[in-house]
Amino acid sequence: MEMCNNDMDLASKSFSVQGVTYTRNDDFLGKGAFGVVFGGSGSDGSTVAIKCQFVGERNSRKSIVQEYDIHWDLTKKDTSGHVIRLFGMNKIPQMISFVVEFAPQSLYDKLKMKSVTPEEAHHYFRMLVDAIEFVHSEMIVHCDIKPENLLICDGTLKLADFGKAKRMKNKDQKFKNEESIGTKQYAAPELWKKDNVEGRQLDIWCCGIVLLQLSQASLELWEIADESDKKYSRWMELVNGGKLARSDFCYKFKPATISLLKKMLCVEPGKRIKIEEIKEDPCYTGETAVRKRKAIGNTGKAAKKGKK
Repeated sequence: MEMCNNDMDLASKSFSVQGVTYTRNDDFLGKGAFGVVFGGSGSDGSTVAIKCQFVGERNSRKSIVQEYDIHWDLTKKDTSGHVIRLFGMNKIPQMISFVVEFAPQSLYDKLKMKSVTPEEAHHYFRMLVDAIEFVHSEMIVHCDIKPENLLICDGTLKLADFGKAKRMKNKDQKFKNEESIGTKQYAAPELWKKDNVEGRQLDIWCCGIVLLQLSQASLELWEIADESDKKYSRWMELVNGGKLARSDFCYKFKPATISLLKKMLCVEPGKRIKIEEIKEDPCYTGETAVRKRKAIGNTGKAAKKGKK
């Protein structure tokens, strides 16, 4: 982390944003590559999180402000609680702080404790898909979807940390691979093989990884989605051999979950399932094949009855 030992001492503990004075407390909530997150409180009685980012060679003021602009735009347009709300920013020469909505827990915390039930897994997955659909509709790709960046507020899963996010000029825009790698474990395989990659399909791959972890109620994963990684190589052998359902990767998974995982974690970006198709998939809707057939059958009966 690029910072001086006394950087936090130099930063003011209190500052005003949008007419509210926020005070950073000593509750350490987490850290990233270029900063730390503390708890805080507002003069309006609010409890918030304050994300302090240190300016350096690998984390320029320009890139931090770009992150802020993307997050701010999404906050203004989000009417359904898909993203963690951003309240404002405070700038000093060596640090830029974001004031954001406080979340008591992340999906990473729940998976680490192995406390995710099958019902919760389905609930969180649906909310993740809805959040990504919203972000993509605003011509943004996140590029770093992982359990640490999925925060939980009163049972609602929200997308956070837009440090790797990018704006799209068109829905099929491609980005340079070196600019699009978020966290190595969650990165799509094309990032290691192609110079330019499609942003939306990177997010779909990451969501597929999160679905796998939710279904396993575990954080277990390969180190990199490349044939050089033994665990990933074994995953691909099982997928290609049609033996995924009987493997320890997908032990006791529902057939609908396995089917969707294969579509989301398809190695060919052009064949990877699209977000609108995921929303029609039984794994998202919760419909089983039997229930779906019954529903179609009942619709057909009703139509015949109406013709009489």
